Amino acid sequence: MAQSRELTPDERAKPYAKYCQAPLGDPDAGLLTQLRPEAPIDPALALLPERISDLLEPGYLPCETGWCILPNGAGYAAVNVRMPDVTVEMVNWWFAWHGLEDLRYKLWYPPAHLGISIDEKDRAKVLDPSTPMTERFQGLCHHVLEDVGAGVQEIDICFLRPEDMGFDLSRFARPNVGTVVGANGFAYAAGAPPDAPPEPAIMCHFIREIEGGIEFRTRFWLGCTIKDGVPVCVLPPGVRIPEMVPFGIAQHDVHEYSNLRAFLPSIYAEQATWPARRHLAHLRGEQALEQGQIFAAEAVSAQIKQAFAEHPNRRASPAALREVRTAVTVAVLARMDDLDEVTRVVDSLLSLLVKAYDIT
Repeated sequence: MAQSRELTPDERAKPYAKYCQAPLGDPDAGLLTQLRPEAPIDPALALLPERISDLLEPGYLPCETGWCILPNGAGYAAVNVRMPDVTVEMVNWWFAWHGLEDLRYKLWYPPAHLGISIDEKDRAKVLDPSTPMTERFQGLCHHVLEDVGAGVQEIDICFLRPEDMGFDLSRFARPNVGTVVGANGFAYAAGAPPDAPPEPAIMCHFIREIEGGIEFRTRFWLGCTIKDGVPVCVLPPGVRIPEMVPFGIAQHDVHEYSNLRAFLPSIYAEQATWPARRHLAHLRGEQALEQGQIFAAEAVSAQIKQAFAEHPNRRASPAALREVRTAVTVAVLARMDDLDEVTRVVDSLLSLLVKAYDIT
């Protein structure tokens, strides 16, 4: 297992850094008992990816937790982790929120989660308040640095929509399902040459509401990928995934989701309200402008909002923060003549708005 990395000073200053130092959530001993390296399940009990809609049936499939090698050589892992006090909304928010910076990914499971990134186009979509929550991860890619038991890997996790995975949308509704977090994964050993072939996998976290919380019904098909909505095994003839790979992924899944369930309700309560808080801050900012008797307060507020959006690195860059202050000052100065009053209004607005924007 990889050694968790020290947090940077900026990371330690974040309010949610405390979750990196918290004790890990206890994994379900019953699940770990079912997952033993010497005890694969009968492959006949495995759910094949082309029958993924069977997860929409009431009740449970013949095997909800176990691992094996399928007849075509693909690896298979299944795990059912129950999460008391966790909701579907929390899960959707988590997969939208945690991809925005390394620290958010690290705190999920510090022993094995080392870093994460998304491209700027995807980041803009995640941060756009008008984007529905599931669309802040479905259709996007996370690039992670992680150790699932076989050494540190660089993994591209390309999230898919339920219809792209083959789910029957005519049955895709509560209570059959709460949400799905599914993806094509492509793993590379850290430091592998650029032309090294990826190790493909299909991932499906099928989340369903149960009394008092939710359950994660997870499936991995290793050596497979989804192309044009159809799952295919891409292993060369005669090649088999090593047994320790699906076993290791199943074990890792138990540990990382046991830890997530330990803190998700708390971090959701603390962090998930940022869009509402930001909107409230803008309303308060407009009220402050109006109290300062500034003409066209709404227009000034729009200019200030644009200044914050154009300088996303203001927290790390004093120069960028100065640019924001300059833009705010210019916007207010255009409608006020008293320089002392301009300074007072700008100080008040920045104090309010920086707090709101730095939540993200």
